[in-house]
Amino acid sequence: MVLVEAPAGCGKTHQGADYARDVAADRSDRLLILTHTHAACSVFAERTRGSGSRVEIRSIDSLIAHIASAYHLGRGFPGDVPTWARRTPDGYRHVALRVGALLKQHPMIATALTRRYPIVICDEHQDCTGDQHALGMAMLDQGARLRVFADPVQRIFKDTPLAGSNPAGRAMMAQTPLLSVANLRLEAGGAIPIVDDLCFEIGRGEFLGIVGESGSGKTMAARAIIGLLPDGVRHAVGCITLDGEDLVAVSPQRLRALRGRAIGMVFQEPMVSLNPAMTVGAQMAEAVTTHERLSGAELRRRLVAMLERVQIREPERARRSAA
Repeated sequence: MVLVEAPAGCGKTHQGADYARDVAADRSDRLLILTHTHAACSVFAERTRGSGSRVEIRSIDSLIAHIASAYHLGRGFPGDVPTWARRTPDGYRHVALRVGALLKQHPMIATALTRRYPIVICDEHQDCTGDQHALGMAMLDQGARLRVFADPVQRIFKDTPLAGSNPAGRAMMAQTPLLSVANLRLEAGGAIPIVDDLCFEIGRGEFLGIVGESGSGKTMAARAIIGLLPDGVRHAVGCITLDGEDLVAVSPQRLRALRGRAIGMVFQEPMVSLNPAMTVGAQMAEAVTTHERLSGAELRRRLVAMLERVQIREPERARRSAA
């Protein structure tokens, strides 16, 4: 399984359509494309025109309804499941719930689907419910090759799970890295690259060490992530996402709100990190009061507690001291 996760506007649907076209041209295997919108179906249809019966494009709801129609008697559905689902409140969610249970009880159904469609593309997968997601996972378990395109921030459908629905409703989204950097290029002095095509991901609880010689761009990459590039250095290309949020596209006000709360940086030269004309407490207070409204007494207690936490001797004195 390949999970391609990127923010809106990065061309995920078009990339998926190009992948589908290339697979259809190079292989004899049938390809199944599952989308959530008719607009996406149109994009895939245009890009794979001429592939014939090797490519099948469907919404995930239509495929689940098709399975339900084949087994409607055992699942308590009428013969025309799509019509029933459209006329019933949350109809497609009920269908997905029952089909999810069916796939769990009878894995040979997923086996048959996988033999017919050994390659599956799932577009805009962030809008899947847990039971819709279970269909893709059932095919993956039976050997299907999945390529999944998603952006958790871009969800357009409300997630209102039904009673008894799959609790792993966002199982694939749980794989979302906390920080993702893709194809980052930084340039200085016009078009001189100082960082080129940098890619990495960091999950929750993970540590990543970036090793390189002096001047290789390690600090500049970190400053690009936090949005503090110096004058003369520009972000030329590349995506940076923090917990699914596009840091390249956010406003300076939003970046300021994130810095110190969701993301921070410890610079490599501690001797120049504090202003000697200000007290330690005043500089610490600036970061705290950016995100919280505290009384003077509460703020002083918070600052002393922070100094105690890092084992600074005489924290009250340190707070009042000049840096």
